[in-house]
Amino acid sequence: MSQDEEIGRGTSSGKRKSSGGPRRATKKKSGPEMLSASINNLVSCCREVSDRRTPPSSDVPSISECIRTVRNLPGIERGSDLYFYSVQYMRNQDNRALFADMETPEEKLGLLRYLFDRFP
Repeated sequence: MSQDEEIGRGTSSGKRKSSGGPRRATKKKSGPEMLSASINNLVSCCREVSDRRTPPSSDVPSISECIRTVRNLPGIERGSDLYFYSVQYMRNQDNRALFADMETPEEKLGLLRYLFDRFP
């Protein structure tokens, strides 16, 4: 038999031969340890997702800053439905970040009117 034939044959059971080195004993985790590890992984994932979605609070204007801006927008009257909708909208940090990203007063007003018309 040639060397190529010997290499191609392998073992009869189809399993690899042991490397001959010592085997490491693996310690099985108990149910509570596995549960604890899973919970820790889940918490880490949630923190990462939250950190990616929410800008640092120092970068987001406060509710009062945003309401001050809303009061100065042309076309929004204090006491109107759009005004009170805008005040409620500013309670959410992500909403304030989006509002602050609008560069002009026209964009800010357009955003608020768009949301008011579509999501009353």
